[in-house]
Amino acid sequence: MERPDTFKKLAALNLNDVKEQKGEGRNALDYISWAWAWQRLHELYPTATSTIYKNAQGWNYHTDGRTCWVEVGVSVEGLEFVEHLPVMDNRNHSIPANQVTSFDVNKALKRCLTKAIAAHGLGLYVYAGEDLPDAADNDLREETNKAIAQTVDADLLPGGARFLSAVEGHAKGKTTPRGTYRDMWAAKVNADATLLAAFDSAVENYRINNNI
Repeated sequence: MERPDTFKKLAALNLNDVKEQKGEGRNALDYISWAWAWQRLHELYPTATSTIYKNAQGWNYHTDGRTCWVEVGVSVEGLEFVEHLPVMDNRNHSIPANQVTSFDVNKALKRCLTKAIAAHGLGLYVYAGEDLPDAADNDLREETNKAIAQTVDADLLPGGARFLSAVEGHAKGKTTPRGTYRDMWAAKVNADATLLAAFDSAVENYRINNNI
């Protein structure tokens, strides 16, 4: 089955009009409200779904007895990315496990949902700490994307067979005479920060799903 090119479409969307900031000073984090992220995702892919991954006891969060975190997956056109997020306070510090409330967990789940959506490309630049280029740079970016599409094998892009093969190799710690699987893949696609973030997220998901 041919892989739908969802990543490029979602990564190209400008979400600065709905971008918000939580916290102050060094603790400030940019983010996109889960409601806006879900709406923008469904405008393009109405069959997208999300999954909350519970622990062995059926709780909607996980804990090591000291702190807590949540796991949320989002599937778009058959491709799922799973993200993890600590349960944090308003200073973006992990809340001790014995102080976590259901309200804290619910907030973390919604924020994690947004990050899982971002792994598909939508608003990923926000979490990479990058500013969206201005109008002139957007024209250059569009031309660059066209050039990449013409010269790079689609299977090397997120979700493609060769992309997933590189992810598996890197997750298992394999290397080649030319370096790591990540290095080889990045060189072939001339990967920018957004693509590298997608690769790293896929590696993390592979390791979690395969207990590596």
